[in-house]
Amino acid sequence: MEQKGFFSRFPGAFLYPFRGAGVLMVVAGMVILAMLKFGAMMMQMGSLRFLIFGLILQIFAGGYLFSFLQNIIHSTAAEDPELPDLPGLSNFMDDILLPFLRLLGLVTFCFGPAIVLAVWLAISGNSALGIAVLAAMLFGLAYFPMAFLAVAVLDTFMSANPLVVVPSILKVPAEYLVTLLVLGAVFGFRALGDLLVSILFPEGFSTHSMGALFGMLGAQVFWAFISLYLLIVATHLLGLLYVTRKHKLGWLEH
Repeated sequence: MEQKGFFSRFPGAFLYPFRGAGVLMVVAGMVILAMLKFGAMMMQMGSLRFLIFGLILQIFAGGYLFSFLQNIIHSTAAEDPELPDLPGLSNFMDDILLPFLRLLGLVTFCFGPAIVLAVWLAISGNSALGIAVLAAMLFGLAYFPMAFLAVAVLDTFMSANPLVVVPSILKVPAEYLVTLLVLGAVFGFRALGDLLVSILFPEGFSTHSMGALFGMLGAQVFWAFISLYLLIVATHLLGLLYVTRKHKLGWLEH
């Protein structure tokens, strides 16, 4: 029986988060994203105590999110039609800290040049560097998903190097572009949601109206659900890209 290709499986990817116990997994994922956002907010409060607590939240939630998304890649690669169970928490080092360090390493590797250029721009005031910052950021955004897929499949951070990632992107340009568009929708919807919430509820958590507070929280939950749903779909698409094109990628061939 001939295996279905990437594009024939593409429509079904949007139902993937709702198969089996998928809805519960989505709710759990929303809690993880909320922890990440809350941790980032605490780190900006100017207190050492809040900084430390926020950093702990970032490590825990970031590591767990990486493990969760990596499990989706592994499950999809194994042709499992449903979302995998949540990652275990039996070992802090293996289940939280090491995944967080991998995520941190990936982000630093992919977006480090853009960050360095942005700092240089802020210090020097040379507006011409703005184009370089934008180019480096776009390159990082295009590079990161394939680097994440390589690290998830090969289970080593060294697989994020350009000698693996760049040729892989060039081998599957159409499939990868579609996946990038879905990932772009994740960040686009999230940014749109934050903008709309700030416009509709300008007082934020400082409001004295319980109706406005619950309305704002409801809007935050809705946009978090949409963002996580699209993130799961995009991660599943990365897994499908590997499943349908693994022979062309040739990562596990000796």
